[in-house]
Amino acid sequence: MTQTATLNTLLVPVDFSPASQAALEWAMQRVDGEDALILVLHVIDSKVLDAIESHDLADRETAAAAMRDAAERRMKTFRETAREDVQVDVLVAEGLPFLEIIRKAKDFDVDAIVMGRAGLREHVEKLFIGSTAELVLRGAHCPVIVLPEEAVGA
Repeated sequence: MTQTATLNTLLVPVDFSPASQAALEWAMQRVDGEDALILVLHVIDSKVLDAIESHDLADRETAAAAMRDAAERRMKTFRETAREDVQVDVLVAEGLPFLEIIRKAKDFDVDAIVMGRAGLREHVEKLFIGSTAELVLRGAHCPVIVLPEEAVGA
């Protein structure tokens, strides 16, 4: 007999790339349960903030606040487009993306993490440290579903 896991609480990290949008759509289609919850997480990369500050482009706190405001505005639409029976909470964190994803997944005891295969900066970063998805796969306490952009209709 095959048991099917219920996907009741999902964490979906987004960087607003097509791949992360596809992962969010996939999660919206698959989340199930009476108390279905999708946590949409955007991480402001601390390395980006460090670079901004080191090049005297802006004060770190000012840059972080501006990035947080922009992310929260963009993420507001995720709640508006959700299914009626699904609660969508949006979170913005600051740090290394893979660590924040792993931390939030554990903090909220999610059933799974659903993420796109490649985000906006993945192609360059992968040459140096591996992809965010790969690092999350290695460190997460729960299943991680990594989707290509085209998987939304599947």
